Amino acid sequence: LQVMSGRGRLRSSSFDSHNLHYPLLGGDGRISKDRRRFVVLSFFDFMLVMLLWFICTVSKGLDIDQAFIEEVNIFSDKFMRDSLFDVVILVALRMIVLMVCYGALRFTTWIPVAITTAFSSAYLLIKVIFFFSHRAASPSLPQYLIVLTSFIVAWVELWFMPFRVLPRERHAAEVLTEVTSVVSSRQNSVSRPVIPFSDDEFRSALEFSSSEEEENASTSTVAARKRGSKASYIKAACTAQERTTRLLSTAVTWRALRAHDPIVRQSDAGAFYVRSTFPVAAKELWEAVWVRNLEWNDQVLDAKEVLRVDDRTCLFYSVSAPAMRGYIASRDFLDVRRVDAEPELGEYSGYFMSVDSHLLPPNTNKKIVRGTNGPSVMRVYPSSDNATSSTLEWIMQTDLKGGLPKRVVQANMLTFFVNNMTRLRAYLAR
Repeated sequence: LQVMSGRGRLRSSSFDSHNLHYPLLGGDGRISKDRRRFVVLSFFDFMLVMLLWFICTVSKGLDIDQAFIEEVNIFSDKFMRDSLFDVVILVALRMIVLMVCYGALRFTTWIPVAITTAFSSAYLLIKVIFFFSHRAASPSLPQYLIVLTSFIVAWVELWFMPFRVLPRERHAAEVLTEVTSVVSSRQNSVSRPVIPFSDDEFRSALEFSSSEEEENASTSTVAARKRGSKASYIKAACTAQERTTRLLSTAVTWRALRAHDPIVRQSDAGAFYVRSTFPVAAKELWEAVWVRNLEWNDQVLDAKEVLRVDDRTCLFYSVSAPAMRGYIASRDFLDVRRVDAEPELGEYSGYFMSVDSHLLPPNTNKKIVRGTNGPSVMRVYPSSDNATSSTLEWIMQTDLKGGLPKRVVQANMLTFFVNNMTRLRAYLAR
């Protein structure tokens, strides 16, 4: 979920747009999650009415066999007046129609559910007005309870399909189309060169492009300075450094999600702490994490340095790949990043947090949601118990926006961190 690459290119080898799976959209012969909920609701409607009808029938005070025979005898001239079995038949037909249309045939229109709701409502109104009988009511369960239940659930189904299921499926399809077009348009693009770890590490990636792009970048830089953005970027970077330093000092007291390498902890405020040791030098680990992140991190779709603020600070834009098998669509982030390095001691720290900027405003069509990174840091230093090893500490605070349930996202964060460290370890072992 966190994007930390130092280069501005798309890694097409790690992301195949044709293999995207969106649970909200369905695929691989399956229906979407919301559509499955609707099918379950239809079945629940039938089972609830059936249960109420059973209770109403057995509580009439008659012999059970006689009571059921009277209820199901559709040829009796008193059937419409004394029986509620016609309501059960109505609900069963409604369930079958909806399951066939939305479960088997996968209609993308609300007309079938509108027809079933209208027909059910009309039938129930006719029954209540012309045939409803108080004499046939059971002493323990009023007849009108079954009629009301069927009427209410029918209208719930009419609300659920056109106002929840179909809009969410259309939105998922639009996001899938958007991400696919982005990937397709950039698969043949030329990758920018890897910037080695040096004094020029934070030179803008725009400086390696054509002369026209250099001119545009220079114009953007001047405009940003005139509007005072440079000072706000530096202030944000200093804020990230100050807050993450405090978080690192208290991380040992956070709730442990994983006790062995990689160690993962979570604070009460939702921040995550990750620590892992690698059998490489600190500089090599730092370059892999901060500079060559795109070579092993398959969570990155696109990344580029937008603006160099000063020798240690830059404005950085990144796009994450879909997560949780497509349930979380791609997010983009605009972060200010700052490096605090002491090469002679082998200690490197990279601070970052999201900022607002006119250089890259959020996507206006809202098909790609702008996420927010709170004050975060990646810190690398030599291990105290092994001179040939180094340790990575990572404080991460991310808000993916888009109305995602926080419990769902946080429940999958542990798997994300473990997989991320596993891929990094495999990359360093090559």
